[in-house]
Order: sequence, then structure tokens, then C-alpha cells
Amino acid sequence: AADGGSSRDVDLLEAEDATAAGYRVSAMRSRDSSSYAMLRVLRRLDFVDGEYLLRPKGRAAGHVETGNAVLTVELLVSGALQELDVAETAAVLSCLLQSGDDSGARKDRLVDKQFLESLRLENARMAMALASLQQHCERVAAVVDEVVGEGGRERHAAWPCVTLRCELIRPVLLWASGESFEASWQRCAGEVYEGTLVRAFRALDQFLGEIAKAAATLGDTPLAQKVESCMDAVHRGLPFAPSLFVADD
Repeated sequence: AADGGSSRDVDLLEAEDATAAGYRVSAMRSRDSSSYAMLRVLRRLDFVDGEYLLRPKGRAAGHVETGNAVLTVELLVSGALQELDVAETAAVLSCLLQSGDDSGARKDRLVDKQFLESLRLENARMAMALASLQQHCERVAAVVDEVVGEGGRERHAAWPCVTLRCELIRPVLLWASGESFEASWQRCAGEVYEGTLVRAFRALDQFLGEIAKAAATLGDTPLAQKVESCMDAVHRGLPFAPSLFVADD
């Protein structure tokens, strides 16, 4: 309930989890605000409850900053990563990394059917996990469109469109399997520059650390341990040298 006339329009909502001190959700509850619409989306996806307090998925999402938090958590709880080995897990998760070029996107960039078919021939397990991720993307987009209206994400910068970076799958798979940087980069087929791939590997290492914390928050210890193993597989060699010109002795 509000005290004054103007305060009836806006309520400040805050929720804080005792097991994750310092993580806070605050949004202005206004029927006309994008913040309130976002809360409605999160409620539909079970990230917050009817009082807009954090649910387990919401607490887990609070750890994710480098990639798409909502899609990352949806993938974690789906079980789609369960059958993948360490390198395959790192490769699939790399799709969720966001780049600076994505910030102004006005159209979803999902998995090309031809790419998915070619991946299925190479690695059926990874293709299944990627198809599951695609389904989650479509579900989240449908919920957002129901809340803000069809095409709302394209019209408003506050609603980021979904970008899946499938060009990273093959190089990350090789790199996390212990292959050389040169061999991994060659799998980019000219789609990614060497320096861009170095930055992607470094960003992926940070992203995996966030995902490990998210999985632990969800209570999935085996998945958290697997993601930590992904970090060990990715964090090595040239991309993580103190200097790209002079490595440690």
C-alpha cells in the first residue's frame, strides 16, 4: 500500500537472499515501466514469485554477467548438459557469450538449421543440447512477446534480442580438448579473427566461473564441478599469457 498520491504509482521492490548476501533485486513497479514488465516476464519463467521475491532460478541468474543470464539458467536446469563431456559442455556454453556487437541487435540470431544439421553429423550429443537451447530461446522470446507485445524487443533497446554465437562451438571444442590455438582458430573457417578468439576464450573463462556459481546455487553440485573442469580445460596457453608477446618462463 502507498502513503501518498504519487507513491501509489510506483513501489520499490527489493528481495535479498540470506544465502547470497549482497545480491539484491530492485525494480520500480509501474504498469507503464519496462522494469515492471521485466518482472512479469521473470515471474512467468519462475525466476521470481508472485511477490517478486527471488526464486532459486533468480538467485542463480544473479551470478551470471558475461552471458545471457536467463537463457544460461534455463539451460542449466533443463538437463541438456548432463550427457556432455567437459569439452562439449564448454563448447555449448560458449554460444551464450555476448559480444559488444550484440548490444544494438534488433533481431534474434538463433541457430541456423544447416549449421545444426552439420553439427549433428559431427557430434549428435552437442547438436541435441544446442537444439534444446534453441527451444529455450524461442520460449523466452514468446513469453516476452506476450508481456510487451509482439515485436517489443525489436522496438525497445531495453529488451535485448537473443544472440547465439555458434561460430565459437568448434574452436572451443578443440581448445577445451587440448588442441593448439592454431588448430582451434582454423576451425573458425575465417569467421573469427585470431585476436577476437583470444578475447572470446578469456571471456569464456570468466563466464564459466559465473556458471559454476550459478549451478552451485541451484544445488547441482555435479554440474558445478563439471563446469569447473571446463574452466581448467579452457584456462591455458596463449590466450592467458600475461603478455601476448612474452609468456611466463
